[in-house]
Amino acid sequence: MYLDFFDRKILDILSRKHEPMTLGELVSDLGFACSTVIIHLERFGSEGLVLKEKKPSRGRVRPEFLYHVAHTSHSDMDSQPSVVMLEFSVEV
Repeated sequence: MYLDFFDRKILDILSRKHEPMTLGELVSDLGFACSTVIIHLERFGSEGLVLKEKKPSRGRVRPEFLYHVAHTSHSDMDSQPSVVMLEFSVEV
């Protein structure tokens, strides 16, 4: 699975917190647009990297969800290069 800048930042925050986070907390900590975080979380969910749980609530309110990293091996993420160098030559 290819991980872009946003993927890595989201997974980093979730991994460091060691406790589930709400969407609002993630957006606040990351500084990314809410829609960006949602798109990446949905993809992580379909890949089994992040789990989504319904947060217990009182009364009749809109449900809130908690997100946390699934306990799986992240060897695929670590094998990806962080920097790619390109070399160009110009013939005159």
